[in-house]
Parts: sequence; structure tokens; C-alpha cells
Amino acid sequence: MKNNRIYYEVNIANGLFKVVDRVYQIRGFDQATMTIIEGDTGLIVVDPLTVNEASKAGLDLYYQHRPRKPVVAVIYTHSHSDHYGGVKGVISEEDVTSGKVRIYAPNGFMNAVVNETLIIGNALFRRAAFQFGPLLPRGERGNVDAGLGKVSFAGTTSLIPPTDTIEKPSESRTIDGVEFDFMNTPNTEAPAEMIFYLPQFRVLDMAEIVTHNLHNLLPLRGTQVRDANAWAKDINQALADFGPKTDVLIAQHQWPVWGTERVDTILRKQRDLYKFINDQTIRLITDPARNICNIYRYFPSN
Repeated sequence: MKNNRIYYEVNIANGLFKVVDRVYQIRGFDQATMTIIEGDTGLIVVDPLTVNEASKAGLDLYYQHRPRKPVVAVIYTHSHSDHYGGVKGVISEEDVTSGKVRIYAPNGFMNAVVNETLIIGNALFRRAAFQFGPLLPRGERGNVDAGLGKVSFAGTTSLIPPTDTIEKPSESRTIDGVEFDFMNTPNTEAPAEMIFYLPQFRVLDMAEIVTHNLHNLLPLRGTQVRDANAWAKDINQALADFGPKTDVLIAQHQWPVWGTERVDTILRKQRDLYKFINDQTIRLITDPARNICNIYRYFPSN
């Protein structure tokens, strides 16, 4: 109970949070977290939340405490709407068309968005309403939580297609003076997803493939079933490539983890968690003795 209480109190906190110098996060404004990285001339916004109103409110809060620099780039870490739907709250299509702002996304991003949002969108959002309860009346304490963050369906959603795609399994880009080491992690938590490492700040952003809980592998709302084996493999690769040189691990939900040793621990635990589920599921469905028992159970002899 004590650990559950601590989890609740940390996850319920909302506001502007400093991760390290030049890296900030807006938490508690929406189900996702919006990360703001200060470049040489402007801001790099990572995952502008679900609705325009929430992302604008988050950026306004940032400007109350930090210099008012323009947004020069947006990064979509993956193809779920709580990570791109509020993009027009922080930039405009005119800024993108003119070249003032560039948008980065993982390989296959638009295809995944079309498949999940347009083709099965009506059914998905209807089921999501049952899963997350956005229409339930608020109590005196407001919205309790949805595990990963606050449920926010009230507002206007939007999407501006990316201008730049991270095509290769690993790519390095320099965006407004900040070096990014991108790693594609497809078919894990989302069909199109990527993580990135910031060498200048020793910060590793695991998008949504590492959080402080067990993520669902069979989403009730009807999005694509997740590949637990691929998920574990990509966490292991991130651990090998970035773990020893990471001081802070962040994600696009919940709160950061500070300290290389603690980063190593959470990466290993999350990797082993998804690998265990995958391996034990396969073991149980392929166990000959268990299958023979099931045959006699469902097809008893006369």
C-alpha cells in the first residue's frame, strides 16, 4: 500500500519540471508528457499531447518560467494520438510549410496513424471511452488517473504530417545544435515508435517502451497487439548502447529516473518483464503434456 501511495502522489503531480539544464517536461496536463528541449535558437517539443488546448497550456506555462524562444522542431516519438494530437497548440501548418519548423517521426508513422485512427478510428475511440472513462463525472478531487497519466479527451485534436522520417534502425541528427541519437523500435508499444539519446545532456528518452508500470500487450481499445519479444529486444539494445552513459532516463509518460545505476535497474527489469511474459506464454501453449491434457479434456473418449 505504501508503494501504491507513493506512485499515486508522484503521478498526480502536475506542472513544469526540470530534468537537467535545457531539458524540461510538462506533466499532468494530459495522459502523455510533453518534453521541451532548449536548442541553440529555439525549442524542440517532443510529443505535443492529445489536444491543442492542453499542449498550448503547457507551452504557456513553460514561457512563464523560461525565455520565450520559438518552437523550431517537433518530434513525434510514436503513432498514438496522445503523442501528436495537440501539435497545433504549439506550431502552425504555415510554420511547417515555410520551413521554420521541422517535424521528425519514426519510420512508418503516417501509415500507422492511418491504420489505427482512420480505418478503425470510430471503434477504437468508442472502446477507449469505456477503457479510460473520460465521460465519467468528476469528483471533488477531479480526474484520478489512467495509470500512465491524466485522461484528457476534451479539446481539439490535430495532426501535421512529419517533414523528416528516421528511416534506419539507428540515425544521428543534429537539431538546432542538439545532437540526437535515434533508435527505431517498431512493433513494440506502437507499430511505429522510436527512442533517442541526448549525448550533450546524458539523457535517454525511452518514449513509451519503458514506464513505471507493466504496459498492456493486448490493448482493450483495439489497437495493434504488441510484440513482447521485440519489445524486450529493443530495451536490451538501448541498455547496451546507451545505459552506461545515461545519467537520467525519461519517458513520454510519468516521471524521470536519475542515476546510472537506477537507470540500469529499470531497463533490466522492464526488459525481463516483457521477455518473461513472451517466453512463458510460448512455453505453456507448446507444452506437449499440457496439450495432451487439453485434448482429453475437450474430446473425452467414449
